[in-house]
Amino acid sequence: PSLQGDPAPYVTQTKTYQITNYDSFSTYAVSASAGAASISGDTITFTAPNSAGTATLTVTVDGAPTAFPITVQPAGIQRPANVSPAAGATNIGAAPSLQSSAFTPVGLTDTHQASRWTVYQGGTQVHSSGWRTDALTSYTVPAGIVAASTAYTWTVEHQGNNLGNSPA
Repeated sequence: PSLQGDPAPYVTQTKTYQITNYDSFSTYAVSASAGAASISGDTITFTAPNSAGTATLTVTVDGAPTAFPITVQPAGIQRPANVSPAAGATNIGAAPSLQSSAFTPVGLTDTHQASRWTVYQGGTQVHSSGWRTDALTSYTVPAGIVAASTAYTWTVEHQGNNLGNSPA
């Protein structure tokens, strides 16, 4: 058999896989070395285990097993996107407002605890907000940090109550 679906789910996620060459005249069974798996027609439902690592989905067709490796990723916080100002923006003012995408935990649920906003000029850090619980998805850079006609970049990190920090 051949499967179509996500080869790298996060811990505890439930994913479906399609048997792309399904034959209704054959007998199918599925098992998982970790987590849980079930089959209904040409669709396999797999729930990843609670810990990261490798799992194997074994699909047996008419008594012949085929193993499919699954990489179970650890839970974490997704890298936030820089929403505004956009790259290359001009005339952002003396105290620009930065905005990120929403807090997104992956693999497990979590709550947005804090964010850290960092401004760079030419690759050198010129300002960091520190971890802020009052500026989760938007932050106003204090006046006097950025100068007119100077290029800056910025990053943001999101922190979860349980899953730690996102990449910047």
